[in-house]
Amino acid sequence: MNIRVEYVDKEIIGDDLQGIYDPDQLLIQIKEGMNADNTRLVLWHELCHVIESLAALSISESGICIFSTGFIQIMTDNRELARWSFGDG
Repeated sequence: MNIRVEYVDKEIIGDDLQGIYDPDQLLIQIKEGMNADNTRLVLWHELCHVIESLAALSISESGICIFSTGFIQIMTDNRELARWSFGDG
């Protein structure tokens, strides 16, 4: 499965959102113009929604926030684990 990621103008997803996942199109849209750390966090937040959708789970928005923030923190604090998991490229 290929999940597409698009960086879009805020008018496309709304002022109150930084990202959104469309399970019908397998598409994540992220508001462009954010700094790298925030963009990374929003991407992983939306990826958690992908997993939630694929596994037919029902996770609260605060639960999604906890998982995505925790994942980013673990990978940031453990760069060797991140490199081992995802490679150098």
